[in-house]
Amino acid sequence: MAELLLVHLTDAVADSRYGKNPTVTPTVEGYQIHPAADMQRQIQKAGRLLDNLGITQVQLAGNGWTLDRQWAFYQGFSSAKKSAGVGWAGDDILVNQLVQLQQCFSWAKQQINETPDNLYPQKLCEEAAAFIRTVAGAGNVSYHVIAGDD
Repeated sequence: MAELLLVHLTDAVADSRYGKNPTVTPTVEGYQIHPAADMQRQIQKAGRLLDNLGITQVQLAGNGWTLDRQWAFYQGFSSAKKSAGVGWAGDDILVNQLVQLQQCFSWAKQQINETPDNLYPQKLCEEAAAFIRTVAGAGNVSYHVIAGDD
């Protein structure tokens, strides 16, 4: 199995040979992001740039990867055809939060892309309830579908 490209955040000024104020520069291990004033937006832009390069999998590495920063990167890196490919950084609690966000995001995108013939209101309700039960865990959620004449 090939090693994943590592993506680091850095406060260092980018080398001028990569242009004037580049957001992303290559390293031996992968890439580094040089976020400017609007950090979340710059990180999301960097994710989009790496996705546009055809990179399909990365591992976020190093310091500074808060939940918000990792989620911003993911939103830029993911696309309609790819909702995986980001290895999260941080402790187990942070990684678990990001995995749950990713699951919810992917589920919502899947529902949005369904046709009305395949996803009528009752089916959406049932699928939403089933999904929420998988995320919340068995026994933590109850529901009742009201359909038809009711």
